[in-house]
Amino acid sequence: MHGERHESRTRQLCHWLDGDSSRRCLVAGLFTLRLFEPSSWTEELATFLLIWVGLLGAAVAFREHAHLGIEYLPARMSPRIRCAVEVLALASTALFCVLVLVYGGATLVIRTVSLLQTSPALGLPMGYVYLALPVGGFFMTVYSLQFLTARLSHVPSADSSHR
Repeated sequence: MHGERHESRTRQLCHWLDGDSSRRCLVAGLFTLRLFEPSSWTEELATFLLIWVGLLGAAVAFREHAHLGIEYLPARMSPRIRCAVEVLALASTALFCVLVLVYGGATLVIRTVSLLQTSPALGLPMGYVYLALPVGGFFMTVYSLQFLTARLSHVPSADSSHR
C-alpha cells in the first residue's frame, strides 16, 4: 500500500515536471516569435526539468517493467538458468545504480555545491540539477533490490528445469 502511494507520487511528479517543462518551452517559443529574442532562462529551465524527468521517469519505467529488455534469449532458457540470468542482471543493475548514480552523483553534487557553481541564466545552484542523479539512482536501486528479493524467493526447483 505504502509503495503504491509512493510510486503514484513519483509518477505524478514526473508528469508535473514534464508538463511544466512543456509550458516553459511554449512560453519561450512565444517570446521568440513575439520579440524575436529567445529567452535563455526558459531553455535552461526546460533542460534542467528534462534531466529530472528523465531520471525519475527511468526509475518509474524500471518499476513498471516498461524499460527496454531483450526477451529473445531468456525465453529460450530453462527456468533455472533464466532465474540465474535475471538474478545476475538485477544484482548488476543495483550495483551500477549504487556506484555510478548514487555514489558518483552524490560526489558530483557535493563538489558542485562546494564550488558554488551556478547556472548562467537562472543563477540556480547546479547541485540542485545534479541531485537528480542520486535521487533517481536511489529509486532504481530500491526497485532492483525489491525485484531481486522477489526473484530469489521464487527460485525454480531443479525438477522444473527439465520440463
